[in-house]
Amino acid sequence: MTAVVENGERLLLFDMRQEKVYAIVGQALSLSQSTKACLRDTIGSLLLSETGKAYKIIHIERVCYFGDGLLKKIVSFLAGAYSIKVEMEEIDINFEAIRRMVVQYFEKDVDSSNPTFYYLSERKAEIVSELSSASSIQDLLAVLEVPPIEDCMDSI
Repeated sequence: MTAVVENGERLLLFDMRQEKVYAIVGQALSLSQSTKACLRDTIGSLLLSETGKAYKIIHIERVCYFGDGLLKKIVSFLAGAYSIKVEMEEIDINFEAIRRMVVQYFEKDVDSSNPTFYYLSERKAEIVSELSSASSIQDLLAVLEVPPIEDCMDSI
């Protein structure tokens, strides 16, 4: 069964291979500038929606260059952007497991050489404490200061 995520929905993408977490928006699941190898590495990653649903990416396929019309497709070609189709399945995971994963990935992220949550690095202990006591998905997103939709990554 293929799950559906709304384009305007904020998501946390848990990259299982690199053990990093990214804030993305639902439309990122239809556009990519990544190589085929990078997309292949994204298979198996988990997505957590702000509504509390969790998904596992099971397949990613390049469809075509992005845009309607020849001019937009030429720009897409020059930019290396193309439409993708992402298949995922909804998974059953309890909030405690999600919270542990967010804490673990956050700690690894801020200790890395190129952290996603660089703006929280100086407050690592405080943030870990707040994440550990969060009681909802919305609390986790608020503690991580996940940006509004217009500032989330819009391609994978």
